[in-house]
Amino acid sequence: MGGHLVQKLGQSGHRVRCLVRENSNTEALQKLRVETMPGDILEPESLRGILKGVDCVIHLVGIIYERAHASFESVHYWGAKNVMDAAKDQGVPRFIHMSALGSSPGAKSQYHRTKWKAEEYLRGSGLRFTIFRPSVIFGPRDGFVNQVADVVRKAPLIPIPGRGEFQLQPVSVHDVTDCFTQAVTKDSTIGQAYELGGPQQLAYPDIVDLIADRLGVRKRKFFIPFDLMYPAAWFAQTFLSPPPLTLDQLKMMKAGSVCDTTDMTVAFDVKMITLREGLKEYL
Repeated sequence: MGGHLVQKLGQSGHRVRCLVRENSNTEALQKLRVETMPGDILEPESLRGILKGVDCVIHLVGIIYERAHASFESVHYWGAKNVMDAAKDQGVPRFIHMSALGSSPGAKSQYHRTKWKAEEYLRGSGLRFTIFRPSVIFGPRDGFVNQVADVVRKAPLIPIPGRGEFQLQPVSVHDVTDCFTQAVTKDSTIGQAYELGGPQQLAYPDIVDLIADRLGVRKRKFFIPFDLMYPAAWFAQTFLSPPPLTLDQLKMMKAGSVCDTTDMTVAFDVKMITLREGLKEYL
């Protein structure tokens, strides 16, 4: 998401400054003529002064599994809070925040609960904010389609969690970055939260079929009850690094990720690229 958005912002005529961790490889950013500033969202002191002269902060940071030094609570809430506080202290007039579809105080997953907690802090911060809650994002270098495609290529049978009844609404990274870029200068989006999804709500087996069809792979699927997957996910997150599956990811998967895109399409000029169309770009 970050790499695609930096490129889109530059193409739209914006000058971009990126917060980067110490020892990060910034070669790709330098090719895009992006200014870089060292810092760490978990260390408030490192954010002092780096937002001076900035017209808009776009906060994208998120993790999909926890590690010893990075929990959902620390990254999604405390890290976001530190950036919001720095933006307010340094007089940044606009703040655009990437949350996630499904975020709520009563969500089953810690991922979604901590995303919601950051949203709540932002709403009370006094900043002129816009919040985006995307469903599963697909596009070149994504972590979702590429992972499923790897399984489709290598596994003798394609595993499907549960009965495959949960639905997702994959949204193109190009549509998502269009929304973010337009929101930078669109005052009508201030104080609003937008759910972002693609033009189709698809059951997980249908997504697998689209990916397999694009790859020219013909394999059978087999369905694994969630009750059997929970012990495997616990083992993976406890003993494997990085884990291929976690308990939190299973909870999010079971809950599904779909939305009404009316507000999105009214507020922003987007193409609404289908998954089938988007896969042609990078699979």
